[in-house]
Amino acid sequence: MSTMGRCTKCGNANEYSKVICDFCGARLPWADGVKESVKQPLKAAPVANIAKQAPSPQNVKGCQKTMGCGCLSIIALFAFALFATRGIDDKTAMVAPDPYVSSTTSVPSNPVSAPIYDIPSLIGLDLNGVQRVLGSSPPKGLTEEIKHNMIYSQHYDWDCEWDKGGFTLDVNYDTRTNQVIDFFLTEDTGSGLTNGTSRLISAGNLANTSSHYKLEFVAATGHPDEYTGVVVKPN
Repeated sequence: MSTMGRCTKCGNANEYSKVICDFCGARLPWADGVKESVKQPLKAAPVANIAKQAPSPQNVKGCQKTMGCGCLSIIALFAFALFATRGIDDKTAMVAPDPYVSSTTSVPSNPVSAPIYDIPSLIGLDLNGVQRVLGSSPPKGLTEEIKHNMIYSQHYDWDCEWDKGGFTLDVNYDTRTNQVIDFFLTEDTGSGLTNGTSRLISAGNLANTSSHYKLEFVAATGHPDEYTGVVVKPN
């Protein structure tokens, strides 16, 4: 449960690494942070295939019976194949760079100068207690239809969200009891990714090891050492 969030359309539980809801197919709220970039470079067509598409010497008017024309046709055919292959290579080189694989997809990995949230102080509080500390933040999109789907799916967790200092804190809680299940801290970068873990740790006033909670960093698929956020789960 600690690595899952709720779809705002149907309320179904989904892993934070997914962008589409498994239940209804809707785009998930954290989808921008887990975009995957898969390049599919163009493949150069084999010269042999290009040669098959070119006119054969027998079909060139006036060259059916002369050896000289046959040779010229072969030379022209070779030149055509070389030009076509080079053109394909040029197109491959002109493929636009992947916007999600660049040095600007995440911010530097240095820690923030001061904590944005004091998450350890929120451990043990229910949703009402968290709101007294962070301020009121009603659950977004919790409709009667979603509440009905919760009964059907037997998943009753939802979240409230706070935005502060370039970081977003989602508090995942049980809608029946208001008991906090876990916290999810993410940085509001252009790509939704954070380079390394130190910024998330410092922004939440967290420690790598604690007897009160455990950290689970959510790795961004296809982006080594980059994360969509960190789940803080009370022990």
